[in-house]
Amino acid sequence: MDRRAVLSASTLTVLSLILVLAAVWGWNALFPDPADESDSPAVAAPTCTPTTVEGRRIRTREITVSVYNAGNRAGQAGRVLAALEDRGFRAGAIGNAPEGVEVARAQVWAASEDDPAAQLLARHLGRRTPVVAGERLGPGLTVMVGNNWNKLARAPRAIRVEPDEETCG
Repeated sequence: MDRRAVLSASTLTVLSLILVLAAVWGWNALFPDPADESDSPAVAAPTCTPTTVEGRRIRTREITVSVYNAGNRAGQAGRVLAALEDRGFRAGAIGNAPEGVEVARAQVWAASEDDPAAQLLARHLGRRTPVVAGERLGPGLTVMVGNNWNKLARAPRAIRVEPDEETCG
């Protein structure tokens, strides 16, 4: 074999190997192994731990939020979480709301309707956003977002908490 034929064969072998590796990587990116999902940062983030605060300010950067799409607008939960992250909130999980959950605009689900962290989060989602005592589906507070939600409202990045109030920290 001449030198040119050997070089062509080597090049073809290397390119074939790169193609196979790219195909395997692409397949794993499109169809992840469910067993590996428990290692993702959104799932591994700590869940809401009730914390008693003593007359201080609670800030958006102290609040983890998980957002679930209760409507049929694709990507709505991801857009809401990205907007909340821009305001300083910590990212939890995103996904679709459980079957049967109906929300027109948005709702915040928290352990208590009086949770100051939930109240601050609700202000960012709009002044008529209710805080509902309900189960958390992911890390931190849970936001259910429906088809009629459009954008975040003007809201403070921190609020003063009454002495000895319990919040999701």
